[in-house]
Amino acid sequence: MPCPHVAASVRVPARGAAVYKDECSQCFHDWDQPDGVDVCLTCFNAACPNVHGIAHAFQRGHPVAVNLRRVPKPQPQRPEGEPPAKITKLAIAAESDAEKYSIVSSIKCYDCSETDLPAAGQADAAIKAILDASTTAMQNEIKAWELEITPCEHTLCLEQGPAKQLDASLAHCGACELNENLWLCLTCGHLGCGRAQYGGLSGNGHGLAHATTSSHPVAVKLGTITPEGSADVYCYACNDERTDPHLAAHLAQFGINVLTQTKTEKSLVEMQIEQNLKFEFEMTSADGQSLHPVAGPGLVGLKNLGNSCYVAAVVQSLAHQPEWASRYRADMGAAADHVEQCSAQHAECWECQWSKLVTAIAQGHPHAVAPAQFKHLIAQGHADFATMKQQDASEFLVHVLKKVQQAEKKTGKDPSAVFHFVQAQKLECTQCHGVRYAETDANVVNVMVPDEALKRALKASENDPPVTVDALQCLRDGMREIVPFQCPRCRANVEAIKTIGFKTFPKVLALTAQRFTYDNWVPKKSNVHLTWPAADASSNLDLSFLKVELLPTDHVLEDEPAAAASAPAPDSEELQQLVSFGFPRGKAKRALAETGNHLEAAMNWLMDHPEDIPDEPEPTPAGGVAVDEGAVAMLMDMGFTRAQAAHGLRETQGNMERAVEWLFSHPEAGTESEQPAASAVARLDVGDKSVYAFDAFINHKGPSMHCGHYIAHVARREGEKLQVVVREGEEVSAETRQRAETAPWVMLNDDRVVAQTNVHPLLEEAYVYLLRRKE
Repeated sequence: MPCPHVAASVRVPARGAAVYKDECSQCFHDWDQPDGVDVCLTCFNAACPNVHGIAHAFQRGHPVAVNLRRVPKPQPQRPEGEPPAKITKLAIAAESDAEKYSIVSSIKCYDCSETDLPAAGQADAAIKAILDASTTAMQNEIKAWELEITPCEHTLCLEQGPAKQLDASLAHCGACELNENLWLCLTCGHLGCGRAQYGGLSGNGHGLAHATTSSHPVAVKLGTITPEGSADVYCYACNDERTDPHLAAHLAQFGINVLTQTKTEKSLVEMQIEQNLKFEFEMTSADGQSLHPVAGPGLVGLKNLGNSCYVAAVVQSLAHQPEWASRYRADMGAAADHVEQCSAQHAECWECQWSKLVTAIAQGHPHAVAPAQFKHLIAQGHADFATMKQQDASEFLVHVLKKVQQAEKKTGKDPSAVFHFVQAQKLECTQCHGVRYAETDANVVNVMVPDEALKRALKASENDPPVTVDALQCLRDGMREIVPFQCPRCRANVEAIKTIGFKTFPKVLALTAQRFTYDNWVPKKSNVHLTWPAADASSNLDLSFLKVELLPTDHVLEDEPAAAASAPAPDSEELQQLVSFGFPRGKAKRALAETGNHLEAAMNWLMDHPEDIPDEPEPTPAGGVAVDEGAVAMLMDMGFTRAQAAHGLRETQGNMERAVEWLFSHPEAGTESEQPAASAVARLDVGDKSVYAFDAFINHKGPSMHCGHYIAHVARREGEKLQVVVREGEEVSAETRQRAETAPWVMLNDDRVVAQTNVHPLLEEAYVYLLRRKE
């Protein structure tokens, strides 16, 4: 008797529908394994056959699946001497499985315990549609990689000077002796070397210097010109790669015939693709010792998806935290309950994807895993992180903590709460010594490197030693500054000492070293090292000097009863000036109210609050504005009180997404007795313990935060076991094994995991630090 479930359950995926077929949505078992993956023929979820496939079938009532196994096909080789296809854009082509692989498929029914059912009718059409579809992860990666190189107004309207002859065989930079990485100005024919490129390409930036001083924006890179008329063209005015539709004619002005040119250097696109897909890092310690691969629970590499090292570094640092593992491991606690009860599409479920990734790391997956589904979900809707370009690890850490806090608000099991603390700000009038005091919730602290050190480092040559600064002194100096202040007690514009520090100290303190700066509008990293008095997980780092609190002897400044009269008039001169400078009217009114109608102080206030202060609406009529009750209910489901939900919606003209953002940045919104859950969580941990030890840190290799490579280092927990990885045919000495097994740190460099004994030099040049409070 034929299986009755095939006709009843099988659906054909619509064109463009989400199809998951290459990897289990709840673990990293993929279709390259001998038993393949089971793709549900009802909802197109992919699952490993022996665990999650069975659970999915019976939990959802979807009994029929197709098992898919992928086997690579031999690929034809390009004939020797045949040039590769010309690159016109930075992109990854969407290759179909049929071109690269053979797919072995068989239909099974879990209810009937039948395998190798006939693929006919609806089932045959469903399998064909599944095989033809790109996975959601691949669709997003293809889209994110697209980077069309187009003309600009400067290449289209290029005006050239007098004709001149250039002998390219004798060419070198007009300001130095470099004869590679040369850029020809298409306006006057000046030759200048390009900027040094990460990966070893030399350059002193003389091409950029010429473009800046001469206002000649367009240059072409010699050595990349082909007979087809393509070449690297860069517009310094746009600060981007461009194409020149009239390149052959523009080059002829300088005696260069494109038909006789031979490409001798890699283009920027080729170098970027090469860098994106392959990054080699010297796997040796500062003292020259080889860093040996290790494995075990908590020690699993994350494959680079192409510029995803910043994701890997942040995720590894977070997964190392015990609170993260206890929240998201699928074999314990709340995550285990969720796995059994989740009714969402697992690949699109926030908790399922965190659980999938953290579980693989915590349990010690035997191989490095690719966090493609996780990255797609965590970056969804973000203009920067949704792309495949390199991004800033510190910004990504802030983004992740914010997303976790929002997602976990309703559950009350937020692992990011260990990062939250209450930041205190104190303003002391220099005349009467009265104080203003305020508190805000925060989760990351910037270590401000002195400008003088940054400038010295930028002027230094590559062979000069790094500029060193004391990290704790940077923290001290960053606490205090002098600011303009309208003192209600003095009734005058005076100066105040502004002190920012901690009211409470978090369990995990995240620090970001602000060693990045801009040089001629180009982001650069200064070679500044931060020295610390303690550099390992067993040392004590006392940060009690960062404590800021309101003392019993402090005289708290109160606004005078007549202060309301000092609010800006509807058309005051100060308000009109701020509006004329481009500030929104509502924000300008707020700034003047905060600073006592002091124009300069209001401008400074606005510059200090660029994003977190939404444009405030004009006063509403008596009775206020009615808010959508459905939106109020949704916000209340997220953990906000009714008063807070209504307040947030009024402040953002009823926009739900903006209301959530506004409420998180205004924890005091609503009644004083009803604080948001995030603020309440932060205020639970009000102890005075302020002694820390380094627990993890992230290093950056490269010239700026948007290129180069990020690497995570984590301190080993007491009693944590690891095993030395021995490759086939390799001999590992007892000394090497002993050094690896007793190493206090582990370096996680994408898919490579190695033991590390001495991290002190790396710690000094780290970018992001995670310090754990000693209890």
